[in-house]
Amino acid sequence: MAKNKDKKDNGNNDADSKTETVVVKKNPMEAKTVRVADIPKFNKQAKEAQEKAAKETAKNAAKSTKK
Repeated sequence: MAKNKDKKDNGNNDADSKTETVVVKKNPMEAKTVRVADIPKFNKQAKEAQEKAAKETAKNAAKSTKK
């Protein structure tokens, strides 16, 4: 899965606005960009990854405060 890096930063960096280039089956030469949030599979993966990251952060924060 290639991350689609925009050359210009429009300040819209939240998870919902990330895009992925998907090849449309009818015409493989024509790539169509869709929002990952519109694809349920990616949306679920993103949500899980976000939750996992949040747990990790909380765990690390707890560790650093114990010292």
